Amino acid sequence: MWQGYVKKMTVMNEQQRKVIRTLKGLEKNDFSTGVEIPVMDEQNLKVGSLKPVDCRLANDEEIVNSLSDWRVRFKQFFFTQFEVTNERTRSRLNNVVIQDDTRILFLIVDATGKVVGHVGARNITLDSVELDNIIRGQRGGGPKLIVLSAINLIGWIYRTLDIKKFNSRVLADNFRVRSVMGCNRRLRA
Repeated sequence: MWQGYVKKMTVMNEQQRKVIRTLKGLEKNDFSTGVEIPVMDEQNLKVGSLKPVDCRLANDEEIVNSLSDWRVRFKQFFFTQFEVTNERTRSRLNNVVIQDDTRILFLIVDATGKVVGHVGARNITLDSVELDNIIRGQRGGGPKLIVLSAINLIGWIYRTLDIKKFNSRVLADNFRVRSVMGCNRRLRA
């Protein structure tokens, strides 16, 4: 029974795998620059973007430092606790996030180009995905940017990866993320 569950969790079609690997810089693509997903507000105005953490960003000292700082600052919202270092963050990005085709992490970038947080997707299967790692690390982009980023990521996954089931594991007292997950019912395809 358990083996069947594990096997089901790893099922992903080749198109989904190719999209994720391309965003991470592991597959060749036709883009001369990095791919970003626009973050649109309720009036369909671009308020930011989601930038996938690729091989280059996983080794960018400023990005690694920010992710480490945010992990320390918001440790109470994570299920696992450990000593955070830049080297450990860099290693996790390169050896887990980049190498695992069933997960991807996006930097949340405001309209001025400033990285203000991140949002991830993990356990990507043929028909479901878990939203993960939703963090506002610093000010910027307005009060709705993080919620809009999560909603736009859900919409992108729905349209691009053809996934219809979304979930998230959240601590009971993390009301902000729980409110984001409640918003996904209002998405338009």
